[in-house]
Amino acid sequence: MEGGDTREVKYFRMAVVSLGLLCVLLLSITLPAAIKGIAERNQQQQLIHINLTKERDELQAKTTILTEDKNLLQKMNTILNQNKDQLQENITILTEEKDQLHERNAILTQEKGQLQEKNTILSQEKDQLQTMNTTLNLDNEQLQDNITILTQEKGQLQERNTILTHEKIQLLTMNTILTQEKGQLQEKNAILTQEKDQLQERNTILTEEKDQLQTMNTILNQDKEQLQENVTILTEEKDQLHERNAILTQEKGQLQEKNTILSQEKDQLQTMNTTLNLDNEQLQDNITILTQEKEQLQERNTILSQEKIQLLTMNTILTQEKEQLQERNTILSQEKDQLQKMNTILTEEKDQLQTMNTILNQDKEQKASCRKETPSWSRRWTSCREEIPPWKCFGSSQYYISRDMRSWNESKQQCMDLGAHLVIIDSEEEQEFIHALINQPYIYDKRAWIGLSDLETEGTWKWVDGKVLDTPGFWMQDEPNDVHGAEDCVEVINSWRTLGLPLKSWNDNVCRKAMYYICEIQ
Repeated sequence: MEGGDTREVKYFRMAVVSLGLLCVLLLSITLPAAIKGIAERNQQQQLIHINLTKERDELQAKTTILTEDKNLLQKMNTILNQNKDQLQENITILTEEKDQLHERNAILTQEKGQLQEKNTILSQEKDQLQTMNTTLNLDNEQLQDNITILTQEKGQLQERNTILTHEKIQLLTMNTILTQEKGQLQEKNAILTQEKDQLQERNTILTEEKDQLQTMNTILNQDKEQLQENVTILTEEKDQLHERNAILTQEKGQLQEKNTILSQEKDQLQTMNTTLNLDNEQLQDNITILTQEKEQLQERNTILSQEKIQLLTMNTILTQEKEQLQERNTILSQEKDQLQKMNTILTEEKDQLQTMNTILNQDKEQKASCRKETPSWSRRWTSCREEIPPWKCFGSSQYYISRDMRSWNESKQQCMDLGAHLVIIDSEEEQEFIHALINQPYIYDKRAWIGLSDLETEGTWKWVDGKVLDTPGFWMQDEPNDVHGAEDCVEVINSWRTLGLPLKSWNDNVCRKAMYYICEIQ
């Protein structure tokens, strides 16, 4: 029995030793794997740390670029403001010049009105003298001339009224354009609102990324808890070893050395575990700091992007204002030119009225001194010894070239209203005189109607007094040609085509065409 017990004890001891050796083998196998896993996690966290550092550097670089863009846009904004100030100064100067021209125009208009009043007074006095001297028929014709001139001035005033009406329409058009620009600005405001919504969506995306980072933090905490559980398991195994050590007191000497070795290895592993936990915490702190820095940089990036958009918007607005000011500057320059032209026209009209006033005063004096004598007007028409503008003398006739443009029939009637007729050319000398008379500065195309047509019978040219043209005339080369069968009235041309050829300057043309005309009183 004792021998059997001894064998059982030996077997038990062998079993215990075998179990201890198995535990040592298991520990030697599992601990390196755990250490390797912790080292891999440490490397992953370091990689995350490196990636976050790179992202931070990239965001800082983007921030620097946006800051430079902001500075450039601010410089451009300053330059545009300076250009805007210069344009406003130009507009102010042009506005002042425009006001001065308006004032000068008003003064000339007043002077014109005064001269017209004087002209009216003198005309009334002339009418009174005509009632006293019924034999002055030619004075009545001169009054008709004055009425015609006043009618022309009335037409000019109506044209000025038309011009002012056009300017009013232009101002209404500008108001419409400004209303459209207001609508465009409202559309841009709607676009900015949409961009704001997009930025809010981007903020939501960043919030989701933050939640993902928090989820990763939770996973790391779970890994930490698993490590703590491993430590707890190891502690329980240590307790089991202590219990077995108490049972195996006889083999304590042999196992104490191994136990001491295992305890030292355990301490080393715990130290490594503690170190890895500290490194893990530091890495988590670094991740948190980098995440905060990333969020701050993203916020700063967002702010700089908004400032960039605002500066671009301001740049666009200032550019539009600059273009509007340039357009307004152009409009004011055009108005200035128009007012200067009107000023020149009014000055010429003033000079004409003064000339007419002088003529009427001379007529008044002549009538006062010659009431009982033969009228000087009749002597003038028969002898053409004196010339009164705008009539021109040649031979025994007076000639008047119009300042307005009419058709041939209207020109014929207008000459009759003046007590005259469309010019009848009887000689080469008269033709040369008429050819030179057309060369007036205001007649841009250098052509005028004369009193010759074939309206009654095609091919039979008659003067306005009914006489048939019985000479070859003074036709241009290949004229008359009656283009399309519609050219029945004759004009005289003094242009490059008839330069040096006054005796070859007649041309047939369409009668309804408006052009200048020449009247004659014999």
